[in-house]
Amino acid sequence: MIEKALQKVLGFGSKEFIEKAAIGGWRSADLKTDVLITLTERTLKDTGYLHQSILDPLAWKAVGKVEGWSTETCFHCEDRDCGRGKSCGWQWDEWQYHWHKLLDALAK
Repeated sequence: MIEKALQKVLGFGSKEFIEKAAIGGWRSADLKTDVLITLTERTLKDTGYLHQSILDPLAWKAVGKVEGWSTETCFHCEDRDCGRGKSCGWQWDEWQYHWHKLLDALAK
């Protein structure tokens, strides 16, 4: 379920998510990230490390660095710059936008 949602929202799966998070500077609280990267997708899922990384906002920020996500995305109109600037009230960092899209996909 998570794998499909990641593919839909980001265009890549859990293994690549964790690799990009590590490249972006994210470190797992419970396991060395270099060890985490070498785990198979099945092991990631079975051990709960996948859920830990997917739910960690610091992992999403790190993926955002690697992906070059902006900090000016309007969550309401899904536009990088809706023209209303900070007064829009809906502008979040783009990692938050993608994270929420994933949560919405999982909730369906």
